Amino acid sequence: LKLRKQWELSQKQAGKPGVVLTQADYVAVVENDFATVKLTLKAHVAGDAWSSVPVNFGGAAIGSVEGDNVLIRGTGNGTYELLFGKTGDQTVVMELGTRVHQSPNGRQFGFSIPAVGVQTLDLTVPDADQTVDIRPGGKRLPIENAIEKTTQVRTTMMSADRLDVSWRAKASQKPEMDLLASVDNRTLVTIADGLIHTDCWLTYGVLRGKLAQAQIVVPAGHRILDINSDASIRSWKPTDANGHQVVDIELVSPSDKPVTFEVHTQRKLPDEGFDVIGMNEGAPSAGIHALDAVRESGQVVVRHAKELSLNVASQSGLIRIEQSAVDPRLAGENDLAFKFYSQAVKLGLDVQPVEPRLTATHNIEVIFTEDELQSRSSINYAIERAGVFELRLKVPDDFTVDHVQCGGMKEYNVDEQTRVLTISLHERTQGAVEVRVSGTRRLSDDNMQDEQQLPLLEPLNLVRETGSVLVFAKEAIEVITNRDDLVGAQPLPTGPQSRGEARLASAWSFTKRPLTIPVSTIRKPTRISVEVASTIDVQPEVTDIRHVVDFLVEYAGTDIFQIDVPEAVSDRIEIEVAEGSSTAIKQKTAEEPIDGWVPWTIVMQREVVGHQQFVITWQETSNGEDEVEADDAPAEATEEAEETDATPATVYSLVRPWGLINEDGEEVTPLVKIYGEIAIKKERSLSLNSSAEGESVEPIDIREFRLLPADGMQGYRYFKLVGDSGTPTVSISRERHEIQEVVATVVSRALVEVVTDEDAEVTYRCRLRVKSTERQRLQINLPVEMQVLGTFVNNREVKLAKAKDEERVDTLLEPYWINVARTTSSDEPFLITVQFLWKLNPPLGQSQFGAGRIDLPLPVLGTANGQAAVQEMRVVSLVPEEYMLVGDPKNFELQKARRYLADVVLGSRPDPDVDEMASWVQEGCSHSTDFMNFPTSGRQAYVYTNLGGASLIRIKWWHRLTMTLILSGAVALIGLILIGTPWENKLGILLLAGFGAVLYGVQDSHSLYCGMEVAQYGLIALLGLWVLHGVFGWFRTANSKNGNPAAQAAASGPQNPLTAPPVVPPPGSFDDPWKFGK
Repeated sequence: LKLRKQWELSQKQAGKPGVVLTQADYVAVVENDFATVKLTLKAHVAGDAWSSVPVNFGGAAIGSVEGDNVLIRGTGNGTYELLFGKTGDQTVVMELGTRVHQSPNGRQFGFSIPAVGVQTLDLTVPDADQTVDIRPGGKRLPIENAIEKTTQVRTTMMSADRLDVSWRAKASQKPEMDLLASVDNRTLVTIADGLIHTDCWLTYGVLRGKLAQAQIVVPAGHRILDINSDASIRSWKPTDANGHQVVDIELVSPSDKPVTFEVHTQRKLPDEGFDVIGMNEGAPSAGIHALDAVRESGQVVVRHAKELSLNVASQSGLIRIEQSAVDPRLAGENDLAFKFYSQAVKLGLDVQPVEPRLTATHNIEVIFTEDELQSRSSINYAIERAGVFELRLKVPDDFTVDHVQCGGMKEYNVDEQTRVLTISLHERTQGAVEVRVSGTRRLSDDNMQDEQQLPLLEPLNLVRETGSVLVFAKEAIEVITNRDDLVGAQPLPTGPQSRGEARLASAWSFTKRPLTIPVSTIRKPTRISVEVASTIDVQPEVTDIRHVVDFLVEYAGTDIFQIDVPEAVSDRIEIEVAEGSSTAIKQKTAEEPIDGWVPWTIVMQREVVGHQQFVITWQETSNGEDEVEADDAPAEATEEAEETDATPATVYSLVRPWGLINEDGEEVTPLVKIYGEIAIKKERSLSLNSSAEGESVEPIDIREFRLLPADGMQGYRYFKLVGDSGTPTVSISRERHEIQEVVATVVSRALVEVVTDEDAEVTYRCRLRVKSTERQRLQINLPVEMQVLGTFVNNREVKLAKAKDEERVDTLLEPYWINVARTTSSDEPFLITVQFLWKLNPPLGQSQFGAGRIDLPLPVLGTANGQAAVQEMRVVSLVPEEYMLVGDPKNFELQKARRYLADVVLGSRPDPDVDEMASWVQEGCSHSTDFMNFPTSGRQAYVYTNLGGASLIRIKWWHRLTMTLILSGAVALIGLILIGTPWENKLGILLLAGFGAVLYGVQDSHSLYCGMEVAQYGLIALLGLWVLHGVFGWFRTANSKNGNPAAQAAASGPQNPLTAPPVVPPPGSFDDPWKFGK
């Protein structure tokens, strides 16, 4: 806070001025070539003592400084600093001196001064009647008691940083002379909008005298808009003289400096040529020029609008220049620039409006239909040089314009007398314009046969026109071109095209007018062909018969179709339009039966040209005597049936399509072609024998089907051309076989992950990839008294519902219902995910000798009467690293790492890799669910595989430390016991132990691996003891060979005192009794 107050105080002090100069009075006296100036400064010291203020007297020398406790200090070139020892109002008197300079305009002096609000100057110069100029200016004050033969001036001055004084004699030093001036002419002529705008800049250069007034010449037809100048103009007045206008311009005050006059005029653009500049002797002025100038030179620039064409008709005294040399005031686009050096020049121009240049690419499509001729014109205009407001097209006679499309179109109309289509645009348009015009011409049966010219629009006012004409016609109409009367058109090669139902009949290109394409048309008769695709699907109880009748109507259309169906099934058939057909049925009528056939007449809502498909279906009930159980039929009956063909057969008649029938029932337009295919299908429990009869019927392989999919047991096809008789029939006999039931639910892959800890709580995550025909629910059996964490089918969470206890599949499992309703098909597998908690009893680690067994129940899908088939199951058990799971459980096989040669003796290691388990079980499923990831840190994974499924897995476990102490200690103890035996015994025992381990490893290699792992420390101790004992024994043997009795005795080892030989003292040992006694 203290620092903030100090900072605010410093800011206040910094913003407060220390010294303010309030007034400055200058008294200057000029003597010879030197000016003495006495300056009296008044200041107010608002700051502390010895406050300072900077001053500048550049160009003057300081002679003395007087004041009360005032000092001055130099700080630079002509700059000083005044120091005031006291506060309050102070007065400083200073004496300055500067030289007086002589110039052509008189005598003068000047120097820099400090900026003060109030300033006065009292000046005295020698010689009387002098004109004095003082800058900065101010108000002149009267002089009292003037000194003779001097000129005195007293004035106030505005605040400035410099004082300049000049004076000269009023009459003798600068005599008055006649004006002598030259003129620089800059003329800009702009031609646009029917007017000529002229902008002229006349710059007078005063060579002698002063310019007080000027005269300029303006052509007679120009209207003067305004005259401006950089000097103050008092007035200007035009007068007519010598065929042009003379403008007198008067300035407010004469000027001896360059003066520029800016003149703006305009006039109407004449129809003929005109001049824009020049003032020749004896002729009126054609441009704006200056009078009474010694010399006039300059530049003239002519600029015109883009819609005008400018030509230079005559030129004299002018030189063409480039754009870079043009005055910036005149520079622009689309201009001509010249320079000249006298007024005697001439520039004659001829201006004409730019006529638009139109070219077009015209693409025409003419389409012949049954009752009218349609024409579509697409015209791509290219408008150059100038824009247009309208486009005009010649319309053929007997042609109606229906629609016009054009970008920027305002309206369009057709003059019925001149037959001209006028398209009005919103604004003048230039560039690319696309116009689309569509129209029609009515056709009748009378003029269809007559020759007519194609209705082709003709764009008017074009320089060049190119395009194409495409003639389209429906299949029923043949277009014939009269090549003898063809004008302006050439054949155009092109590929097949169509416009709806109309196909390309002819194509032409053209590059000039006139264009005439005469054509005549002929209607083609209706042509009908048909294709029939028949499917007979034999089921145990009924037989489904389906026919797809595809009529192909060519040339002329028809709205009536007739199909005969067998009389026995006529009352139950269904006739529908096939999917994808655009024409709907209006009416279906069955007529009286004729020879066992019922004609059905189908009336459509409109005439059809092209394909029209009908689907005709019915069902026939299978007779009881038609079915013979293959397993139940006696052998004699079967043999008799085979010998006499006594098995009843059902005969199926197919539909019979017709061409066009008149009112008398006669076929006026017969079918051109009939092609049919027959597919025989059956239910898998049936065995069929089929045959077909009729003209042109032949059996084929189902892979030869063209109309039907390659599916079924037998196929036939038939052809029936015009004039053939008879309709194909199919005879089918059948036998029924018993069906072996299959499993409804299959679990292709099951993954059960179990996390076990030393406490009794176990976490399960079970994922089952299931394929089932059940669409609603499945029974899943889970461990008793489990706590569900989440249940999912694919990525959808579902709830488990408790099932009845009678449906248990195991005493350790409880039944539940799980909702498996889904939108996918039954052939697509889905994923069931169940995660729950369960209490393990007894828990892991509860044992007296560091070993035990855990029983883990596994989920089972299905009921007690029918469980789901399990193809492959994997169980991943994760236990703490302090424990190890031992061996292969019953019906399971441990996933082991790759075996090496050493694994034969040491056993197979488990493979702890579980990274690919999730992708393994989810393969082939469209969704997957991971409800919760298991914590695997500090746990060892064991993977067990089962084929066929199981409801329980029993796994042996060892406590790693306890079993290590037991087995390693036992091995070390055995090594200690056998330490004194010969090496032959030791190695023999090791070989026998290794052989036994190999034999055990053949049965359970993982248990061998676990045993070797916990016994490895004992084996190391055993080998260490034996090696140490052997090394020291070798040393003893070596010493005994060198004659050392002690070593020999030690080497011979301990002896039995009962069997040891007597000790015989050496000779002379008893000769000295005293020695013996000692």
